[in-house]
Amino acid sequence: MDKKQLIDIYFRIFPPKIPKVNWLAKTGFVIIGLGFFLLLMQTLLYFQNIIFAATGMILLGFAVLRLWMNPYFKTRRLYHLRPFDEDMDEWLKEDIHGAVKKKALEFLKINDSKIKAENIILIPVPVFWDTPGIEPEFMLRRMGGDESYLYTVWNVQVLVLTEHFISYFGCTFDWLNMKMLGIKTNEYFFDDISSVRNDGGVLDKKMADDPESTVGGFKNLKITNMSSDYLEVITEIPKLKVEPTAITTPDKLVQALRVILRNRRTGEFIEDPPPVQPELPKEESQFETEEQGRKKYFHQEMKEVHGEYSKKLEESRKKGNDIRDGKTP
Repeated sequence: MDKKQLIDIYFRIFPPKIPKVNWLAKTGFVIIGLGFFLLLMQTLLYFQNIIFAATGMILLGFAVLRLWMNPYFKTRRLYHLRPFDEDMDEWLKEDIHGAVKKKALEFLKINDSKIKAENIILIPVPVFWDTPGIEPEFMLRRMGGDESYLYTVWNVQVLVLTEHFISYFGCTFDWLNMKMLGIKTNEYFFDDISSVRNDGGVLDKKMADDPESTVGGFKNLKITNMSSDYLEVITEIPKLKVEPTAITTPDKLVQALRVILRNRRTGEFIEDPPPVQPELPKEESQFETEEQGRKKYFHQEMKEVHGEYSKKLEESRKKGNDIRDGKTP
């Protein structure tokens, strides 16, 4: 089973339930009952030489019940194959880097070998509302063990900080089908930028699973140029409750851009902007001493964050438990 199938299982397969008794189940029980009735009649000498027929009916009845229970057994098998939450987190980051980042650099005509890794900033924000080009069946989410959600559709925004300008690439990323829709690009020269600030607003979109509820407020980074045109980069939608390590802090983005603008306008040396990393607990975000000077990709740091959690899950599974759902399978 490949990664794409496992991702699909994660979002679509939930703990199985015994199916409701229907005509197929009733038929199976009736056939089994008739088989045992015939055996009883032979035992009481009312019938003779019907043991094979009675046994055949009992076996047929169990076969019918098996047919009735097949969906349950199939779902149960798939449910136990589903990936861990941290596996899904890592796969998402890998696919965003491998597919969206690559496409962004192609569209922007940028040679990534000439750009430092920390100057390519990926900002994924989940999409959970009606979106052109995305069928409702592919607009899914699932709550993980930490009570945050993982989504199948993302608005991925890429900022590339070059020596003279900021390049922007944005698209809607259909993760299940590995498709990118609504691609947008733009460039803002540093000399034309008038302000960089944190901002926010309200997104009046209906939630995919609750048409009575709207997505609500969001946080963003707003870059305005001399002509009053602006670039809005959404960095967080609190109501969608994504994992904290998947959120790019707008304060760090603003800080990096302001350093560049200040240096250019005062004629000072242009220092590299600090790498934008997700906010992590202090003890989990320290790199090894021998690795200092090397920058790690976002998904690699994600893997370290969840290392301890993965070990706990593995130990729990060996003991016959599954702490992701708080239940014993």
